[in-house]
Amino acid sequence: MALPRQTTKEIVYQNAVIPEGTTIFMNCWGGNHDEKKFIKPMEFIPERFMDLNHHETMEYDGGKLDQSLRHLAFGIGSRMCLGNTLAFKELYVLTCKFLLMLEPLEFVTLGLDVQLNPLKLNKFPESIAIEPKEAVIKLKVKNLQLLTALKKN
Repeated sequence: MALPRQTTKEIVYQNAVIPEGTTIFMNCWGGNHDEKKFIKPMEFIPERFMDLNHHETMEYDGGKLDQSLRHLAFGIGSRMCLGNTLAFKELYVLTCKFLLMLEPLEFVTLGLDVQLNPLKLNKFPESIAIEPKEAVIKLKVKNLQLLTALKKN
């Protein structure tokens, strides 16, 4: 869930009236997993975010899939997190270094099946935030020379 917001005026949405001063939350997880926006939203398909010159809509199962919104983890609009650009660039660097230096050998979710659904692996399912249960991953260093060179920098 995103940070709470408060309505500044009465809003009518689909025959429902939301009074002025009502606290509302944006469900980022729900938006990021909406089947009307993302093909197979529960599957790990990072390529869906690679094409920055994507078309606004694309064909899917005979219908149109609206892709005008990319990702809602940082919010949307004028109150969007200011650090989103920095976060994406840092994640890119971290991912590149991880892939260059390490090879994953095993992933264990401490007694649970490996899966990508964070709702099923949420440590506190009654919370409005997702905090994953502990997991262990075994890694192997691919290139000791590269690791040593990166440590020097």
